Formats: sequence, structure tokens, C-alpha cells
Amino acid sequence: MNKRMLLRILAAATLAASALGVGAQTQAPAPAPSPTAVKDYVLGPGDQIKVTVFQSPELSLETRIPESGTVSFPLLGPVTLGWTYFNGVRDDNDTGAQLYNRIIDNTFKIGYDTGKWNFQAFLSAEKVDWKTPLANYHVLTGDFAGDTFHTVEIKRQRADLWALYDLGSGTRTYVRLDLIGKKWQSDELAGYSSKMNVSKIEGGWLITF
Repeated sequence: MNKRMLLRILAAATLAASALGVGAQTQAPAPAPSPTAVKDYVLGPGDQIKVTVFQSPELSLETRIPESGTVSFPLLGPVTLGWTYFNGVRDDNDTGAQLYNRIIDNTFKIGYDTGKWNFQAFLSAEKVDWKTPLANYHVLTGDFAGDTFHTVEIKRQRADLWALYDLGSGTRTYVRLDLIGKKWQSDELAGYSSKMNVSKIEGGWLITF
């Protein structure tokens, strides 16, 4: 696998809520065994990376990740980077369940420390393909209400953002913003798609005993 990776930092992201129109299965598939084929990759020391900052070429950087896993950016200082890739396939036809499932997941992690503050961002994109001949998905609302299908593609995007402040004595306070967007669509129903967008804000304390 080519280890030259491109990480583009975008200026902003927005998500808007909308209705979800996919119902539950009428018949649950058999318990899933372990994936039959799995490929994964973790960004680590020795990998060559290129980071491009939107509309700020002076902040762009191309470097190799050191053993510490920390990269120093102009005007920012040390920044921790990480990336994981997962590609898994589950095929239960041999068990009689006739269930096929493929998952592709990319997750980027960015960490930055300044004084007592620690900032972390987890950015992920996931695609799941479901094929379940023995179970039906039912559309409950909209133009396709009452229709059923057996194959569905699910796309999920997530931005999980953390800001933590060290209060000392093993105690940190934090604020978290979690943005999730999902989209369902099926080749069996031309033009069908359903979306769900969720925004969550939380705060609290992390105490180490």
C-alpha cells in the first residue's frame, strides 16, 4: 500500500437534522461470526504525510512521522496525528443465514496541546453494504412508504471534537461536540434515500483515581 497520505483540513462543517424513514427488520439474521477477510492500516512512525491547510499554503507541511508520532506544524507546534483503515467482509451463506456485509472505515485523529489545554479531533467516514435475503427492510414514510428491500448501503460521517483543560490533581474538565451524519439508500428502489443528522454537546469532568 502506498503510504503517502493526504490530509486536508477544511475550514468548517455543518450538519442539519432531517427525518429518518427506515424501519426495523421483520426477521433478524443469525449471529454474525468473525469477519472472513480483514485489512487494516495504522498511520505510524516512518510514514510520509502531506498536510494542506485550506487557503493557507504557508501552513502546509510535508514530512515523515518520527518515532514519537508527533509532528511540528508552523505557528502551532507539536501536533499528534493518527490514521486507521479497516476493510472487512462477512459472508454467512455457508451457515444458511445468507447474510453479506462489507465495512470500510477510515478514521483520522488529530491531537494538540497548549499549556493546560488539550484538543482532540476524531474524523471518520464509514461505508457499510448489507445484503440480507432472509430479512426485509420496510420504508415507513415518504414516497416509498410500504416498499421493502433486502440490500442497503449505509454511509456514515462523524466529527468527534474534544477540548480538555487540566485542573491538576488528576482532574480534567472537558467540552465535547459530536456530529454524526448517516445516509441510507438501496439499488432495489431507484431514487430512494434516507438521511439522519445528529449533533450532541456534552461537558463534564474526567477524574483519575
